[in-house]
Amino acid sequence: MDTAILKNELAKHHFELVKIIATNAVSIEVSANQLQPADIGQNDPVLVPVPVTLILKLDAAGNISDISGGLPSTGKQITEAVSFVKNLVANNEIADLPGHKANATHRLEENENGSKVLRRKGFSFF
Repeated sequence: MDTAILKNELAKHHFELVKIIATNAVSIEVSANQLQPADIGQNDPVLVPVPVTLILKLDAAGNISDISGGLPSTGKQITEAVSFVKNLVANNEIADLPGHKANATHRLEENENGSKVLRRKGFSFF
């Protein structure tokens, strides 16, 4: 399956393709990010990438017929991701928000659906 088609299909289910792990005639295993919403006090929630592994079942024509997996390993993983974003906001580490540090470590990037997705832009050294 073409990578661009795979990315588009996963995006319909709020996933971002990270890499293809394995493929065979009936399935594709991928590493992906599930985009979890986090309320940071802006008009729209920010989507936070949470790593997951997916198994994509293929039909006879090679199209995706089912997606399994996709849940973060624990609910705690989602809670930690949301807490991480709130900590970035509290410490002014998101470049696109008012009052951010000059060397902010993260930015908000608009995805193809118009949603704001948190992205690392660099590292901060004291």
